[in-house]
Amino acid sequence: MKVILKSEIPTLGKVGDVINVKDGYAINYLIPKQLAMIADTGSVKAINHQKMMVEHIKKKFLKSTTDIKQRIENTELVLEKPMGDQEKLFGAVTAQDISEALEKSGLKIDKRKIELDTPIHSIGLYNIVVKLHPEIIANLKVKVVGRVSE
Repeated sequence: MKVILKSEIPTLGKVGDVINVKDGYAINYLIPKQLAMIADTGSVKAINHQKMMVEHIKKKFLKSTTDIKQRIENTELVLEKPMGDQEKLFGAVTAQDISEALEKSGLKIDKRKIELDTPIHSIGLYNIVVKLHPEIIANLKVKVVGRVSE
């Protein structure tokens, strides 16, 4: 019997796959547990249409993410923090600070996407990795300057 999987089953396949299984397995297990549905011509067409729509949405998302990557890589942030005598900052520059500075420049990036191993404690120029998508990683230039506090 041909069925369309509604859930991923490691031994059978992924969601939307049309597979051949024994009648008893389909009727007594897969269909009652809502793991699969009978593959008739209408349902196969519907699944194929859904797959095309998902692919279209994925491509659109990747295109917009690539555009955001270009904007990030063309941006150089300048963050000013109070500093002490030996060019050490009072406090630190964190992913939250970078996210807020990006938002002020028109890019809304979640702080969890900014990969900062440790907070920045000294002035200088830093390359920060921004992971927008598993396939799309942007490099952001951040210049940390200090202002002498009195």
